[in-house]
Amino acid sequence: MFATGPWAGHEIAVLRRRTRVLDRVQVADTPIGPLTALRVMGTGGIDVHLVLGDDSEKAGEVLTTGIDVLAGRHHTVRADALPAGNPGPGITVRFVRDHEPGDRLNLTVPRFTVTFAQDLLDLPDVFGLATATDTSAGTSPASAPSRSPSPTPGRTPSPPSRPTASKPPQ
Repeated sequence: MFATGPWAGHEIAVLRRRTRVLDRVQVADTPIGPLTALRVMGTGGIDVHLVLGDDSEKAGEVLTTGIDVLAGRHHTVRADALPAGNPGPGITVRFVRDHEPGDRLNLTVPRFTVTFAQDLLDLPDVFGLATATDTSAGTSPASAPSRSPSPTPGRTPSPPSRPTASKPPQ
């Protein structure tokens, strides 16, 4: 159960992870305030990055700033160098005695779903669809009628030939 935030006082499904690799979490100093960034290593070259900002920030601002953090545009501090307390959104650093030596990173993240919808025609130039959707000539370029070669100057073009039918021999 979470003590603070929108989930405070509610029992919800969560994702948990325990690791001794502390550099997976960083807190960034950004223009919108501290941002907590978590990297979950994936397979096939795909990692998942979770970014959390202050509750008062709009999701779009947190996402944009989070991309800047991932691109290295803001100073970050790794989890192993963070002070005790709450140095960033959603993160608590504690020093406790344990029967196992070494530092440990325990992560608890509320269950979430990622959805996305994009109309590719909203930005046709970005997706290379501007030409394919150009109707200024009255038709799509892909379905425009083909042009016949121009007649030779000084010659009158012949009328198109008409198909004729013949009877098979009897």
